[in-house]
Amino acid sequence: MPNQPDTPARHEASAAPQPAKPANKSTQISPESEPGMPADDATDVRRCPDYLMDFPPGIDPDTAQRWQRFFELREDILLDYGYHTARAYWADLQDIFEWAIQRDKDVLNLTERDLTQYRALLRRRKYSENTIRRRMVTWNKLQARLEQDPGPQT
Repeated sequence: MPNQPDTPARHEASAAPQPAKPANKSTQISPESEPGMPADDATDVRRCPDYLMDFPPGIDPDTAQRWQRFFELREDILLDYGYHTARAYWADLQDIFEWAIQRDKDVLNLTERDLTQYRALLRRRKYSENTIRRRMVTWNKLQARLEQDPGPQT
């Protein structure tokens, strides 16, 4: 039967998962040998690494609450849009957020002067006027949603 097309039955044996060979015992990491954890606590508690946490450790709780509010407003706005538009708007708001944080500005209370500085930075970086306009429109959508639903003390 050399001229018959391949059928699933002919490949079942080759597609079967092979049992994994155990790695060298010395390279396996057990909970007891995790770096930075005492041996007696290693089996009881598994901590999330700091880089996977929502906010950096040691951040002021009020700041964390304001950042969380920004993230919630951003997600609320993006629900109304298709995938590609939402992705672009998310990136726009994230860029404004990072810009504000780098300059120790309150992201929910940016002034017109702050936004003028942000636009000037984008122009120095040679962003097109259409991109700058889209970012400002996106920011205005967030501000409108914030005014609509002020939430906790902002």
